[in-house]
Amino acid sequence: MKKTSIAVFEALSHPMRIKMIELLGRKERRIDQLSEKLKINASSISHHLVVLRESGLLITERRGKPAYHSINKELLRAAIDDLIKSARLDDTTEES
Repeated sequence: MKKTSIAVFEALSHPMRIKMIELLGRKERRIDQLSEKLKINASSISHHLVVLRESGLLITERRGKPAYHSINKELLRAAIDDLIKSARLDDTTEES
């Protein structure tokens, strides 16, 4: 499996980041909007966004002062495709 795919799945290893992906996949949001939806403080949101950004999953766009966050859907799809391909390779060997 590719290193970028592994980084994506490591970033998704926390349940809160999965919830963030679900929200950000629907529409871009600011930190305060994520905080309100997820019922956690902005500091915690920021920490999780750093992890998503480091994996390449987070796209951040500044419009004036606020930053709007969305998901790099192409990278997420590529990681999922990579996982599927890897799983198929593992299925080529039969168990006795």
